Amino acid sequence: MKARYHLVFYLRKNLNQKTKESEIYLRITMNSNRSEMSIGRRTEPDKWNSKAQKIMGRSETAILMF
Repeated sequence: MKARYHLVFYLRKNLNQKTKESEIYLRITMNSNRSEMSIGRRTEPDKWNSKAQKIMGRSETAILMF
């Protein structure tokens, strides 16, 4: 039996009120079992592309992030 897995990067909606940033999380689904974890990075919600699951733009932060 083959193992099926799926990776999704997404923003957690709780904002840091001082910096207006949200944490980036990774969800791993393997054979219908989910596990979520923070990747330890933050970004502003308006710079996040949810379809592409990455930060938009060509800034140094966006390039180094992924």
